Amino acid sequence: MLNQPPTTPPDTFKFKPGKTVSSDYTNGERASVAVESLMVHPDAPGSLANGDYETPLVDTLANLFHLCDREGISVESVLASATRHWQSER
Repeated sequence: MLNQPPTTPPDTFKFKPGKTVSSDYTNGERASVAVESLMVHPDAPGSLANGDYETPLVDTLANLFHLCDREGISVESVLASATRHWQSER
């Protein structure tokens, strides 16, 4: 089971698009890069045009998990590390 760090309830967190942490990228730029990566999936443009970010996010994450399986990378370890990075950048 993945040890998940405490999270901030969504209603108490406000996205800070201009915030930077240890790089030249702002959180707004990070989010834009994420949207660009979603666009590779064939169904994403239609979903995103309708304001549906969740479906292509889920599909992309599942595809990344398959990549982890193929390459022998622990999904749990990747998720834990990514969560720590995301939390420190918020």
